Amino acid sequence: MGLFDQFLGSSDPLIQQAASLLNDATNQYKAGSLTKDEYNELCGNILDFNQISATITDMSRKQEIWDAFQAMMNIVEAATSL
Repeated sequence: MGLFDQFLGSSDPLIQQAASLLNDATNQYKAGSLTKDEYNELCGNILDFNQISATITDMSRKQEIWDAFQAMMNIVEAATSL
C-alpha cells in the first residue's frame, strides 16, 4: 500500500492528480533521484492550494481539497523526517 493510496481513489480529480504527482516525487526521493530540498520544493509546488483555489468557486469542494492537501503535506513531512 502506497502512502497516497487513499487520495488516489478520491472522487475529485485535483486530489487524484496531486496524489499521483506526490507519489511519483516520493518514489524519486526515496530512490535518491531528488535531494531533500528538491523534493520539498516540488511537493510545495504540487500542493500550492492558493493557486488551485483561485479557480474553484464551490466552497465545499475547496474545503475537501484543503483537507486532502493538508493530510498529504503531513505525509510529505513524514517522508522527509525518516
